[in-house]
Amino acid sequence: MKLLSIAAAMALSLSALVSCSGNGGSMSVDVADTLLTVDNLYADPLAFVGDTIQVEGVCSHLCSHGGTKAFMQGESGEYTLRMQATPAIDGAFSPDCAGQRMLARGILREDRVGKAEIDSLERAYMLRQEREAALGSDAGEKMSEGKKGKHCDADAKARGFDTVVTPAERLARMRAEIDSRLKSEGKEYISYFYLETISYEVKE
Repeated sequence: MKLLSIAAAMALSLSALVSCSGNGGSMSVDVADTLLTVDNLYADPLAFVGDTIQVEGVCSHLCSHGGTKAFMQGESGEYTLRMQATPAIDGAFSPDCAGQRMLARGILREDRVGKAEIDSLERAYMLRQEREAALGSDAGEKMSEGKKGKHCDADAKARGFDTVVTPAERLARMRAEIDSRLKSEGKEYISYFYLETISYEVKE
């Protein structure tokens, strides 16, 4: 892959301590980092799972619930990377990040979701539907509106669900993705990736 080759060529071998500033001040880590764009990363994310990398892109959204999650969008607009705050940055991203170009540094993690997890999500969804039906249409609508307001659309987009409307459709999409991956790769789960962020800076 040409994009991945370019990214590999940009690998930064650091023999001395490197300091990056973020919301949590500065910290020093003696590791080898790989500098990527979001699009570079998603060309082959499995190649970087567990590695400390640096990713540059635009912060398209910042979670309003304490700033614990920020989302970095690729140049193509096709991919969005979730960045999870850690104690190293005081557990939150600065509000100044929203809409700005960022350089984030952290460990790429993989979340695996299999059929058992989807079955559990489906049971929870069905129970909620039953509770809403028992409370009546008005109460059910208010509960649904409350859930909708709390849901982070950016998180859904990072998982590829930006065009899916209902939880039932999301679950159906996830099942289809698992079936497809089982046939093509022999893996009975789908993978979602996020950056366990240990430092970051807003680019001027």
